[in-house]
Amino acid sequence: GLPEEIGGDRNWDYRYTWIRDAAFTMFAFLKLGFLNEGKAFLHWIIKHASRKDLHLIYKVDGKTDLTEKELKHLSGYKNSRPVRIGNYANDQYQLDMYGDLLDTIYIYNKFYQPITHELWELIVKEVEVVIRDWEKPDHGIWEIRKAKKELLHSRLMCWVAMDRAIKIGIDRSFPFPIAAWEQVRD
Repeated sequence: GLPEEIGGDRNWDYRYTWIRDAAFTMFAFLKLGFLNEGKAFLHWIIKHASRKDLHLIYKVDGKTDLTEKELKHLSGYKNSRPVRIGNYANDQYQLDMYGDLLDTIYIYNKFYQPITHELWELIVKEVEVVIRDWEKPDHGIWEIRKAKKELLHSRLMCWVAMDRAIKIGIDRSFPFPIAAWEQVRD
């Protein structure tokens, strides 16, 4: 990756598929009319997230081993050190990704093509995580390396996740505990 500041030490390896960024990319694809790419992303999410819990970061092949290591023998871009491979953020908990992902799925469902029941089952699983954890501190979009914090952005994106899941469920007449989800959202 490139350093945040030339010669600085904040250099991270970003050669991966971040759920948040992938959701933004899918949104852009949809707005540009690339429906097949949007659909392919949803299939990729279903394939990899259905195996176990949704990860924050994936390798392009869907693997999640991103152990961070410093390569001390390399100098980096314009002598910016340390040079890292892997990314410690993979071990972090970032609640905002659920809102980013569900907002994009909501847009896909509303303006392009109804989602499948298989994707709905994945959404329900992720909403259960949001319901369980939305009040917990996390590392947030800023990837705070030390202690987790209570972050407004993360809480807001949990609200987005709940709101969009409710709207999708109602639109598609999928079964879900509407009153319980609305109570958490509200």
